Amino acid sequence: NAHICIDECVTGSYHLQSLEGCSVGSLTINNMDDQTLNFMKMVSGTSTHPFFKSDSEVLFNKLCDLIENSEELTRIGTLSRHWMETYWDPRKLVFHYIHSYFNVKHQHHISPKNIPPLSGQNGGVHSHKGTINGKVKANTDKPNANLYQNYPSFAVTKRSGRPIQELWRKFEGKDIYIFGGGPSLLKVNPEDFRDKLCFGINYSFEKMPYMDYILVHEIETHESIRHVIDNRKFLLPETLVKHYYADKRNNDGPHRIPTLNTEAYIYSIQNPYEKNISAKSIKLNKNAKIFTWSSTTHSAIHLAAYMGAKNIFLIGVDYKLFADGKVHFDTKYNPIYGEQKWNVNQKHRFGDEWMAKELKKHSINLVNLSGSFSTKLETQNIQGEPGDLTVCGKYVQGIGKASKVAQTSERSLLLKSIFGCSLIGTFNIKTNENIIPIRPTIVKDIHKFTFLKLSLPCGKYRYGWSYRFEGSRQKGNILEVYTKNSIPEEYKEQTLTLNFYSKWSKEKIIEWHKGKYWFQGFDWLPTQKADSRLLWSYMQHENYEKKHVLDFGTHYGYFAFQASKSGAIVEGIDVNNNNIEMAKTINEHIEQQDVLFRTGNTLPEGEYDYVFELSVYHWIDERYTNLPQHMEELKKRCKILFIELINPPLKGRFTQSEVDRMVGGEKLLHYKHKVRRRRTLYKVNGYLQR
Repeated sequence: NAHICIDECVTGSYHLQSLEGCSVGSLTINNMDDQTLNFMKMVSGTSTHPFFKSDSEVLFNKLCDLIENSEELTRIGTLSRHWMETYWDPRKLVFHYIHSYFNVKHQHHISPKNIPPLSGQNGGVHSHKGTINGKVKANTDKPNANLYQNYPSFAVTKRSGRPIQELWRKFEGKDIYIFGGGPSLLKVNPEDFRDKLCFGINYSFEKMPYMDYILVHEIETHESIRHVIDNRKFLLPETLVKHYYADKRNNDGPHRIPTLNTEAYIYSIQNPYEKNISAKSIKLNKNAKIFTWSSTTHSAIHLAAYMGAKNIFLIGVDYKLFADGKVHFDTKYNPIYGEQKWNVNQKHRFGDEWMAKELKKHSINLVNLSGSFSTKLETQNIQGEPGDLTVCGKYVQGIGKASKVAQTSERSLLLKSIFGCSLIGTFNIKTNENIIPIRPTIVKDIHKFTFLKLSLPCGKYRYGWSYRFEGSRQKGNILEVYTKNSIPEEYKEQTLTLNFYSKWSKEKIIEWHKGKYWFQGFDWLPTQKADSRLLWSYMQHENYEKKHVLDFGTHYGYFAFQASKSGAIVEGIDVNNNNIEMAKTINEHIEQQDVLFRTGNTLPEGEYDYVFELSVYHWIDERYTNLPQHMEELKKRCKILFIELINPPLKGRFTQSEVDRMVGGEKLLHYKHKVRRRRTLYKVNGYLQR
């Protein structure tokens, strides 16, 4: 019945007691160092671990914090038990022995204990095999399906196939089209692409037959089509991944196996277990490792750039489901593909947007054309709600009447009552389809507004609201868009991608939130953890209308959204990319505000009316050693600063009153936080007040 298990807190190791503590669902404390952590990653195959880290110096204080919250202890203990069940399964650990046996049998040696580099230990490419007198010979590889069950769940040091370096810069300055398996693929006329350079993802060649290259990442997909297509068209990673099943009971066995196809082009990949996209890179040198993250499309994009493409176009990459709720169309080659109903569309979209920004540094354009082939304005997701829509359009000059109407007292009051401030409008866009049937997200009397995102090919984007009133005679393919601040001129000069986002129902939100970590207390969450609403009650009385706000350490964006609802123009920054991805999803499907979120770990150079830094600084400097200097940097950038601190600090000698003096300003609130320690909220005048 123990809630806490204490193991080794002096050295950086751990003992069997730590594993036993987690197995029985106790919060388990040790002081595991980086070397031990790397070992855990290698053995478990995940970057997470189930332990609560503490050295002996601060153990007493941490224990005092922990025992004040028995519910938190129970929650962490349950997660520890879940980690053991998921990652410390003997059926999976046995593959470390299989890995050694595999190397002895097939390579006549035992590889080092550490995981071998994915591209081979010497980082090079193995010799070209599979040719006779310069001609490609028939593929004689006939892998035994049972053999896959005996491969280790990580890369080995040897592979077969043609080196991808043969294709480096082969298509310098060309346009390359990448076809995914989304709904818009079914609207494509193949004859339009007969003479173009085309890459196909998975089974897209069934619908668009003129493919120059075909990319797959899954073992099942490769095996189901390798005997029906020209294997010389394959672009394959050095290891293939097993299909992921929504029913996790079907996911036992090796996760990755070495690729076996002597005719295919084989490319080295970046660490496939790395979840943090900021740790990835887009390099275009000859021996570059190819980007891999949540979708085969990401690798296809990198490879297109690697081969020299100037413009990369995506088709069938819709970030939405088919009308029947499926992720993919039905293929005759593999029933698993068409039956899949779980999806990570938001993660795929985020990856594409990140890659677009990185490729722009190399003067390469990434453009999603999927919306150009969409004919159904709304697809249905699993819950029967309207789905997301992507269309393309260009700016068109208006006659100036809309801006005059927006400035009338009647329209200004309407906009302010909905958005917390007056808006600038309208920015007119001519789309490639009739968008009248799109379901509005805000309806007030005869006035209808729909939340949308306007994106440039380079990846830059802005949020806004398209407007139409009941009975309007405006053409169905013309959008009138309102925004809080002016849209830059460059948006008038290029083709725009317009994303319309469905607003999730309460039921969808409840289902979506399960299994995720929640710290901030959103009103729509069934349970509240942090005192977010309490803090905002002390901050909400400011005049935020059209003020520029920076929420530094935004987490999931609670305070950024509150300021935006009050009429502010808000930027949210967080060092954790997963937090930013969550904030974007919340923004686009729940809060639907125009907050711009991005990943970062330093204060931007801009000037702001308000800066929020709430429960952030203890992650930067536990002892508050550099707090005075940090305050100076914050005050240089704003007129008013709201800062919340754990007070007194987690470590060090400073008392509460000493922290108060270092911060200065007005002390608004000192309270016992629901998670740990007492905290203080301050309001401080910045130097831009002068």
